[in-house]
Amino acid sequence: MISVAQYPKNLNISVREFTKTIKGKTVESVSRRGKWLFTKLDHGYFLLINLGMGAELLHFKPNQKLPAFLGSSSEFLDFGL
Repeated sequence: MISVAQYPKNLNISVREFTKTIKGKTVESVSRRGKWLFTKLDHGYFLLINLGMGAELLHFKPNQKLPAFLGSSSEFLDFGL
């Protein structure tokens, strides 16, 4: 599941295009360079995350209420592969 704020300042494409493109993709690897996380997805896609100053990656349990301040959230499913 991908949830993105309606007017995100952190996307270089529209929310609709981002959601359509990333939905159902599989994470193949994650690496880091400085404040950047490089997430390699299947079909040749990459999701680049800039942690910037004070950025956080937070983990929440399923069905746990998310804080209102989040600009985006992602749910990763593991099918035991």
